[in-house]
Amino acid sequence: MSSSGYGYGQYGQEPYNEPVYTREFVNAGPLLIGQTSQLSVVDTYEDGSQIGIGGGVWSSSDPDVVSITPDGLATSQTNGYATIALTVDGYVVGTTLLKSGTGVSNTIIQGDFSMATNPLVGGQLESEIARSYNSFAGADYRACIGQFQFAELQAVSYSITREKAPIYTMGSPDPRAYSRNKRGIAGSLIWVNFDRHALLYLFYQARGKFVAQADEIRPQYMDPDAVTGAAVFQAGITRDIGPSIGSNISSLDDLTLSSVGGLSELASPWYSDQILPFDITLAATNEYGAMAGAKILGVEILNEGTGVSIDDTVTETQATFVARAVEPLQAVQSPFANIAGGQPQQ
Repeated sequence: MSSSGYGYGQYGQEPYNEPVYTREFVNAGPLLIGQTSQLSVVDTYEDGSQIGIGGGVWSSSDPDVVSITPDGLATSQTNGYATIALTVDGYVVGTTLLKSGTGVSNTIIQGDFSMATNPLVGGQLESEIARSYNSFAGADYRACIGQFQFAELQAVSYSITREKAPIYTMGSPDPRAYSRNKRGIAGSLIWVNFDRHALLYLFYQARGKFVAQADEIRPQYMDPDAVTGAAVFQAGITRDIGPSIGSNISSLDDLTLSSVGGLSELASPWYSDQILPFDITLAATNEYGAMAGAKILGVEILNEGTGVSIDDTVTETQATFVARAVEPLQAVQSPFANIAGGQPQQ
């Protein structure tokens, strides 16, 4: 790789204006993972003479992709690209883009890194500014319950509260200390219902169950794959076993129980609060290739509300929940490391 530039007299002095025909990075070709290469820089003048730039310190923009020793021995670590720079007495005398690995696209152009000759620093198709900060919008997030995507979810929020009380003693109006007590985690979910209850149907598809009482009153039709329009219109409430719905309490006295749990059975939940505790994973990937994740653990649904009106364009359901723990949002390693923004912000 080469570029035009200016020569140096004694290092540490300002560059003088003797033109250099080319400045070339030697042995700066693509490296296989684990391969090493000793880099150097050579200036070729107009008269054909060559002078190597000695001394200086080499550095890599991403040592996890390509590491390099101060004297210029580069080692490929993983697939991707790294900007290699040579600094002499505080002056960056040249930079070059080094390709690492075999699974990296060749669409990124290798060449001069001088801003004077290439406005895209490093000769990349993507500007290095894409690596500056990683952020995520709502469209970048996917919510999953277990391995199932909760695709109808529109919003999720949570808050963490804790009791902290001041301790006062005589002689000062200010608190001497603070006592730390209980912590609570609570939040809410908002999802859209297309033609079915989204959360309950997700657990129906996942074969989620809970232990119900066989003599408990429940909706007559709980299998969404077997319900017809007429059946829903005529549906009521029922019991799996035991007396009819119209029976009084004395009829339940006639039910015999020969073992603990004898009247218990596995059933699909028909109310959201019957769903057993579950985890919500928030997985984010933006168009730069950056990734992040967060997790809400041990979610228990408390309350649920929905409704329809002439002013509603869509039918939404809101539910409140409590949770056991939260793993805050954190950057994760991305398989798209060759894209400018596909690495966690340092």
